[in-house]
Amino acid sequence: MSRIENLGHRYQADRDGDGPLICCKWEPAAAPGVGRRQATATLLITHGSSDPRTQAAAQQLTQWVQQAIVPRSKALIGLATLEQAELPLYEQICQFGAAVTEAGYNHLQLFPLFLLPGVHVMEDIPAALRQAQRMLGKDVIIELRAYLGAYSGLVNLLQTRLAAVTGIPRILLAHGSRLASAQRQVRAIAQALQAQPAYLTPTPAATYPDLAMCLHTLATTTVGPVAIVPYALFEGNMTAKIAQQVVALAPSFPRLQLQVESPLGTHPDLATLIATVVLASPDQGGQL
Repeated sequence: MSRIENLGHRYQADRDGDGPLICCKWEPAAAPGVGRRQATATLLITHGSSDPRTQAAAQQLTQWVQQAIVPRSKALIGLATLEQAELPLYEQICQFGAAVTEAGYNHLQLFPLFLLPGVHVMEDIPAALRQAQRMLGKDVIIELRAYLGAYSGLVNLLQTRLAAVTGIPRILLAHGSRLASAQRQVRAIAQALQAQPAYLTPTPAATYPDLAMCLHTLATTTVGPVAIVPYALFEGNMTAKIAQQVVALAPSFPRLQLQVESPLGTHPDLATLIATVVLASPDQGGQL
């Protein structure tokens, strides 16, 4: 077992006997006609949800990404979900890997559309990659891109989206995580957005308040609108919980006007960012 730095984040990598190195750092693409990196396919990985709005939005985003890529590349784009799918993630990777190999692609990159480096990003997806690579063998090289939230372009996109709500307090409302790396990410993004960080579902290790505590603090110094920014990709279970909390909490804070912003994945500008990452050299890392 070895530990490899991948775009500033640590992932586990291992070898099955004399098999290929799994989950390793990318190498720059070879020139046309040289080596095995001429044909690359990308599998976008989302969390998945029992809410049909989430899957519909993920499919729409995938279509937007493919449309954004078509003028510049023949890269093939697919979609898989970690949870709420008929097949486990490793089997979805295998199916897509077999299909793209038959179509002439020999290089498959996995791009987790996750916003924080939580357990799914740091453990579950790399584990699924290792299992899929064992099953597919050497016919296709599978590699892992950094998760979506690692790219600075995502913060730039959020800042652009929030340009209309400048001058009023903001709360960045993220899902809870037990990993310190995810908590640090929430704090860094909230600072970049000039927002107060909060958790929808605080964990025992959380260092941030929940929405009610955050509103209580703001109410001592604020009168008027407050922007609640869901750190989420799609409409679904998380945004539904946020809406329920806002309705329940609003009567307790009559001096505050609570307005909930839209999630990230509802506009093609996110697809443009994803397409840029898919086509760029991984050496650029979080600069995109």
